[in-house]
Parts: sequence; C-alpha cells; structure tokens
Amino acid sequence: DQPLEARSVMSAARSIENRRSQKIVLLELLALAHSDGRFSLVESGLVKRLSEAWEISSKELGVIEAWVERHRALLAEGLDLCSKE
Repeated sequence: DQPLEARSVMSAARSIENRRSQKIVLLELLALAHSDGRFSLVESGLVKRLSEAWEISSKELGVIEAWVERHRALLAEGLDLCSKE
C-alpha cells in the first residue's frame, strides 16, 4: 500500500491525459529532483511510477533525463559566466 502522499500524486497524475503535458511534468519534476545535486530513491521511484502510469517508455524517459542533464549543465555554465568579472 502506498503512503497518502504517493496516492495523492498518482491520483493527480491520472488527470493529466495530454501526452505533451505528461512529458512537461516529467521534465519539470526531474529538474526539481536534481536541483539539490542528488536524485533520491524516493524521487526516482516517483518518476518511475509516473512514467509507467503514463506509458512513457524507458527510452523516452532516458531522452527526457538526458535533456534535463544538458539543461542543468548549461545553467551551471551560465552561473559561472555571471560570476566572472
């Protein structure tokens, strides 16, 4: 049995039926999950459950995850550029 928070998230996820919106949610969720430099088992499990519920393949999820990593690298590069005098 899932904890209340997990059930609430999965219940909300079922209301997102548009494929584009589902992928956007995963992009944002992955970016948020990685924002502290760690990707915990809880965060990973949530992403996995959502992608399965939305029938997003592991290949598609891998492409999304790779994009998030590239985006994070660009943000770090931008911050570095801003800190140089």
